Amino acid sequence: MKFKDKTESRLIFAVMLGIFCFSFMFNNLHVVTHYIPLDSYSLATFIRPTILDKQYGFLYPLVDERGQFYLSQFGLHGRIYQFLYSALPLEPDRLTISLQRGAGFMFCVLLAGLLLHLRPVFGTIPVLISAVLLSLSPRLIQYANDIYWLGALALLPMFLVAALYDPSGMSKKGRILPWALLLASYVKFLCGYEFVSTIALAPIFFVLLREPTREWFSWRVIRAIMLMSAALVGGFALAMATHLIQVYFVSDINPVLYLSQQGRARSVGEAYQALVLQDIVPGRIQQIKQALVASFGFDEGAVSAFLDTIANGYWKSGATIILSYFTTTMIGTVNNPAPYYYVLPFGGGVPFVYGLLIAIILLPVAFLLRRTNASLEWLPRTGIVAILSILAPMSWYILGFGHSIIHSFVTVTLLFLPLAVLCMLFAVATVSEIVRAAYTRFQPIVSRERNSPSVMGR
Repeated sequence: MKFKDKTESRLIFAVMLGIFCFSFMFNNLHVVTHYIPLDSYSLATFIRPTILDKQYGFLYPLVDERGQFYLSQFGLHGRIYQFLYSALPLEPDRLTISLQRGAGFMFCVLLAGLLLHLRPVFGTIPVLISAVLLSLSPRLIQYANDIYWLGALALLPMFLVAALYDPSGMSKKGRILPWALLLASYVKFLCGYEFVSTIALAPIFFVLLREPTREWFSWRVIRAIMLMSAALVGGFALAMATHLIQVYFVSDINPVLYLSQQGRARSVGEAYQALVLQDIVPGRIQQIKQALVASFGFDEGAVSAFLDTIANGYWKSGATIILSYFTTTMIGTVNNPAPYYYVLPFGGGVPFVYGLLIAIILLPVAFLLRRTNASLEWLPRTGIVAILSILAPMSWYILGFGHSIIHSFVTVTLLFLPLAVLCMLFAVATVSEIVRAAYTRFQPIVSRERNSPSVMGR
């Protein structure tokens, strides 16, 4: 029996991996009409010059097209690419394509593995259907293959928690989980500090999925969450310390002062006020207004008042990003999607706009199903966790004001992981249970009709 379960799990993993590779790595589902790198600017400005750099070695930062150091991050990934370029007989363009394929494959493996380890919670059918829906996302196609932002590293902590978390805390893999998270966090933040709050919060929701609701506030669960969060934040602190040492040795500036200035510039500093509030946000709001008025016929005055209300205040960057994503999802996206994308609202719609709304609508249904069937205690719990998981991306939208708006083309992907995955899994699982309940009630009716005297006498 154990051998059969392992074989079945491997088969399901292989199917999901094939689906993701087919779409994310090669765009064979034609979700986008042509592949556009997620961040062509960073690829051309930092990654390519670093690959071709012959002056500095492995422990130096990235360099830009002028040959100057880019000190805002340690730049581990760029120097690894530089080493591969010097060790392999590949031209820069060919190496870049190979690196993109490698990054895409790692992302596919981790996403398929994440879904596989959520299978005991949600079931096989919801996991497979969610894999298909995720494979139709233009955003994830670009994010998976980008070698500057490296989506696989952001996904890794979630995968580790889903794969290694042990509610009993007694297994060997449960004991190594904090150390694995510490290492994964350290490597991720050596390649960029982005999304630190989201990466620290996201694994919590995978713990809550594995625990009964009555245990959420127990000391055992709180202690496990605190330990994992400490490991993730500890990895960030180690990466920061490593980066400070690097800046100290390669430049004559004060590393602590420099990094604090960079942090303020990306959140609430003067650079944020000037660039984001006065330039980027007004332009983005105008685009949203034009899209809503032109596509849905809304009153321009009412739309302007609505946008002015929600796009002001402390959380304006998050509101602007979500609104931008909503309008581009409903009307069209910058990545030139294939025609069927507009007919089937899966490629960007389900992950956030539709997925979250459907999860909210289905949550009362899940509670009703649990009342009729006590074995479905897990169903409303997963719905609550899915909806609460929006806190992970929103935390970065609030803390990283400037970064979230300036790099909205990538920060919007935070709405996919874990929010999109959990909302889709919950929605499909709920619909599956509705169908199962209806079928179970229908069967006795059919059986009675077949055994009735009128039917038997025919």
